[in-house]
Amino acid sequence: MQKRLVALLLVSVMTLGLLAGCSSAPKNPGSDNTATTAAEETAAALAGTGGTFRDPVTSDLDVMNPFIYTKESASYMLDLTGMTLYRMYANDEGTKYIRVPELAESNPEQMDEDRLVWQIKIRKDAKWANGDPVNANDVVYTLKMAWDPLLINKQSNQIADNYIQIKNAVAYSMQGSDNSVSWDDVGVKALDDYTLQLELAAPATEYDIIAHFANTWCTIVHPATFEACMSEDRTSCTYGSSLDSYMSCGRYIFTQWVPGALFRCEKNPDYVLPKYNKLDAIELRVVTDSNAALELYLNGEVDRVQLPDAAVDTYIDDPSLISMPANAVRMISVNSKNTNNNGILGNVNFRKALFYAMDRVSMAKVAYGTPANYVIPLKCVDDDGVQVRSREDAKSYLTKNNGYDPALAKEYYDKAMEECGLDKLTLTLLYSESDSTNKASSEFLTKSLPEIFGDSFTLQLQAQPGNVLSGIWKSARNGDDNAFELSWNSWNTSTVAPWNGMKIYLSDYANRSTNYSNPEYDALWQKANQDIEAKLNPELRMDLTLQMEQIALEDLPYIPVLERPIYYLVNPRVHTFSAQYVPAYGYGFYEGWVEE
Repeated sequence: MQKRLVALLLVSVMTLGLLAGCSSAPKNPGSDNTATTAAEETAAALAGTGGTFRDPVTSDLDVMNPFIYTKESASYMLDLTGMTLYRMYANDEGTKYIRVPELAESNPEQMDEDRLVWQIKIRKDAKWANGDPVNANDVVYTLKMAWDPLLINKQSNQIADNYIQIKNAVAYSMQGSDNSVSWDDVGVKALDDYTLQLELAAPATEYDIIAHFANTWCTIVHPATFEACMSEDRTSCTYGSSLDSYMSCGRYIFTQWVPGALFRCEKNPDYVLPKYNKLDAIELRVVTDSNAALELYLNGEVDRVQLPDAAVDTYIDDPSLISMPANAVRMISVNSKNTNNNGILGNVNFRKALFYAMDRVSMAKVAYGTPANYVIPLKCVDDDGVQVRSREDAKSYLTKNNGYDPALAKEYYDKAMEECGLDKLTLTLLYSESDSTNKASSEFLTKSLPEIFGDSFTLQLQAQPGNVLSGIWKSARNGDDNAFELSWNSWNTSTVAPWNGMKIYLSDYANRSTNYSNPEYDALWQKANQDIEAKLNPELRMDLTLQMEQIALEDLPYIPVLERPIYYLVNPRVHTFSAQYVPAYGYGFYEGWVEE
């Protein structure tokens, strides 16, 4: 019977593959090129230069304001054309990620014994696109605008209190028009044109400060341009809403903006780290349909394409195919506050029944993925750049057989049904109508779960548009306990700071999709992320992180199922910075070059 279910799952995905619009014998540009070794390709990337890299993106660009952008395209363009104090690149061997000073001249310097006062030297050779020098006053202005109490910027709290807590920054930004907190009391000062001083509300490490200021939302803004875009009452600002209202200073200069179609940036000859901007230009082309993007790639109009789920089977043996770890573990969110069915979703024995009933191997096989009986994704690394899932201590508590144990699942199911006084149970599982992998997995579960639990159990499916799903989760967060029962979900968590990314299980996390709460878990997260002892001891912090994972796997507010790698077809004329995937960095498409 299990083989029949796997066959059904295969048929489901293969049928979706036929709908992808691909020919039976696709021709991939240059797919017959001879492969080179990783070392040779990395050396070639470092030696070469030039070309235009054409990259499809799925969303339009909303605004080039680092404090309020929401679209992924804006994040890309801000990273390409703006500067932060520090930035993540790969080392010259293309084997490990590193954080390097970008606008900063060097790493932050600790100025007191309590780790509260720090100074950062600013480069003297950085320039805005119009030739103005970039200096410490620009950084201070940027932070003041980010926390402006009248602008009420979306990212203000992230910039004030994330890896570090800057003194009085949150209070200043949250005061509205009260004027109860003076800017002079906020812990940011320019001691001179090229020295920035920070005063923190809690002790921090050098790592914390570098990681904090490497984020896109810490991209500096051009003061004169920002001021010119400010409304008369200073409650709104149009900075970055058009090419004329934005100023570049990063690796590339933003030169063309065709809304809904194309964003082009060209090499900045004055960039402070020239080995990272070898391309002549980068073009981001808006293509909202994944199958249309694939056709553009096959026609030679773009240089790489992320394969739609349904097309992976067609191209899995293509020599130009590369993969990257999934952004997140695909999980089933369990609404434990739901009161239907005598509150069985709040019964931990039922959630354990679901966990052990997941045939992760069968579902992952069809998705060309990895079975996941864990919640920290494969992409995550520790302080040494080692993948967390490869650590022995991170393997020690994982269940055998990838968590699949039908007999144990039935035992937990029977116990939960008895405890809740039920003899029949019907649940509804939500999934995104555009996600073929979750659709196929859901259809598989409608057959496999009743075979394990018996005729008393029925699983119904309901496809929803992505925006509708987001609304349903928001309703659950806002107190609608019966907004949903089960729903596919995933979290794009922090790659280099899994201890921070585990905030998705916090009782007060704003973007969670369930009402899960565990005070012990909350305390572990606080210690791992805010206690100076943990910050100074990487092994202690990782131990706290793994303790959090163990609690999540015991309480099971989400049922982890699988990870599906991200697959790309890449034109062989593209030379990435690294020939192999570098954990937490990738391949370095924007740092490589293209043969013309």
